[in-house]
Formats: sequence, C-alpha cells, structure tokens
Amino acid sequence: MKNSESQKLRLAAAIFLLISSCGTLHLYAGAWGKAFKETFKAMKNSAKSVSDDYGSKRRKAMGEDFEKENSKDDFIYDLTEDGEGVIIKGYQGTRNIVTVPAQIEDFPVTHIAENGLTNEIITGISLPDSVISIAPNSFSENLEIAFLPETMKCLPSRLFQGGKLASIEIPEVTEEISPSTFYYCKSLTNISFSEAGNLKYIGDAGGEYLSEGAFEGCSIEKKLIIPSGVEVIGDRSFSGTNIVSVEIPSTVQIIGADAFKDCPNLEKVTFEKSDKTLYIMPGVFDGCPYFNKIDFSERKVVWCSELSFKGGKSFAKGGYSMDNIKFTPATAKNTGFKGCSEFKLSERKVLRDLGYKGEF
Repeated sequence: MKNSESQKLRLAAAIFLLISSCGTLHLYAGAWGKAFKETFKAMKNSAKSVSDDYGSKRRKAMGEDFEKENSKDDFIYDLTEDGEGVIIKGYQGTRNIVTVPAQIEDFPVTHIAENGLTNEIITGISLPDSVISIAPNSFSENLEIAFLPETMKCLPSRLFQGGKLASIEIPEVTEEISPSTFYYCKSLTNISFSEAGNLKYIGDAGGEYLSEGAFEGCSIEKKLIIPSGVEVIGDRSFSGTNIVSVEIPSTVQIIGADAFKDCPNLEKVTFEKSDKTLYIMPGVFDGCPYFNKIDFSERKVVWCSELSFKGGKSFAKGGYSMDNIKFTPATAKNTGFKGCSEFKLSERKVLRDLGYKGEF
C-alpha cells in the first residue's frame, strides 16, 4: 500500500502545509491550498464573540443536574504553564453529572488535560465558555451527554472515541473536527451542525496514511447535510455509518479517501452548484451496495486515483448525470468500476471517453 500508485499521487499533491487551530498539518496543493490559507486567516480574524452568560443559560435549560456547578474540591487542578488559567487534571467527586465551574480560586478554568475527566462514574459533562483547550482522551467512555463550550475552535482527536453519546451539538465557533473525534461512538445517531459557516474541516485528507474518521463507525442515520462553509471532508469521515443520503455544499473542495466507505444504506449523493473544482480521493463510495444516485452535473470533478464504485449500480436509474467528471492519468489504468455490471452502455461510453480502461 505504501508504494502504491495511489499513495504516490496523494504525496505528490501534498505541496502545501497549513497548521489549523488543532495544530493539524493539512496537506493541500496549488491555488486551492493558497485559498485555504487565506480563508483560515480570515476565520481567525472574524471569530464571533460569545455572550458571557451563555453557559449558565445552557445549564439552566438542561435542568437542575447541570445547573449546579461542582465544587473545586471535586477536581485535581493546577495553573496552566503561562500562569493565567486553571487546567483540570482529574476528577475525584461523587456526582456522575459534572458541571465544571468557570473559575477556581479566582482564576479562569481554561484547559482540560488528557485524562482530566475520564473518571468512569461520569455520564454527563458541561464545560464553561472559559475553556479554550481540551486535550485528546480527556472524557469518560461512559459519557452519555456533553455540552461543549462555545469557545472551542477545534474538537481534538479521540475526544468521544468509543463513548455512549446519542447526540451532539457542534459549537458555533468550531472550525475543525479532528480525525477520530467521535471514532466508533456507536450510540451517536444525531449531529447538530451550526449554520454559522465557521466549520471548515471534518477530519483530514491528503496525508501518506489514512487517518481514523471523525465520525467513523457512528450510527448516524437518514440524511446527512454537510453544513455550508466546510471545505474538507477528511479520510474515512463518515465510513461505516448508517446514512441514507448526503448533501455536499458548494464550499467543499476535497473529499478524502474512503470518506463514505462501507455505508450499507447510502443511496444518494447530491452536490450544490459551484464553479470550484472538487477533488475526490480513492474509495469514497466503495462498499455501498445500494448507492445508485449521484449527480456531478453541478460540479467540476477530478478523481484522484481509483474511483472505487466497485459493485455499484447504474447512476442512470435515478436520472442523474455524469457530466463534468475528469480523471487523473492514474485513473485510466484502475479497476474502480469493476463489478458495476448494471451500468448502461451510455454510461460506460462516458467513462471510456474520459479515459477509463478498467472493467465493469
């Protein structure tokens, strides 16, 4: 796999480096990489202010259990390295619902350390808007409900991995959801994305090796609407979920490898009209047995290496168009459509004219 033609192409495209608010290195190429950099700067300069009393209103709305803050004695804590805030390093309280106070000893609570709130008795967490950083692996795997601060620009990796959340509301200011943030959180069926347009990255794409997907293995059901503003749907982001359909906004410029792989109920994908080129990495829809409706007519599409619609059904069944598809040179030699026996001759002709030489 390491020396495959697919990986060479991905590595060749990895010309541009961008450090996100999570500290992630995003690898992008050419003019669109430059555009991402400019967009990222603009996002940092235009982050919305958040009301100071938002956290208290949120806790009150969720009932008495969350409205009552925990005592400082329930936590193991220290000053942050810069001496300006408090970092939570552990929980030693007896309540299973944990509401972290905004201040401890007159210092704002700003950081949650790795393993800071992993005590197995914790089933609910509410964090104040003073928190600006949460380390990976900082929450209990028994967590069933969580309210994140409206100051979190980045949701770190492995934050809810393997947890018991049923639903999650992504904060309005969040710019990035890291790879594996909700990895195999099997109880998660509902995601509420903000419509503010600040979210840019769902996972990561373009690296030498595939990352664990942001929502991989979750039980997300029915229609998935990617919010406008998202530019990257990263590797394996929604792989193995129960989604039935996906709507891709005009802002998306990259769909990472295996992004929707092994989604057993996925039937339909639609793309919002845009003049921007959409780069699609290998295996995006591989292993989706009912996938037969896709419309590329509103987007300029470049397939980067394999197509991986293996075993797919005819696109024409839904009356959808395959116009505007383009292949990279490597694609002409692949077998990404092998097993697609239901493709009509007219569809095969389109693919042949575009340079596809593999089997159906």
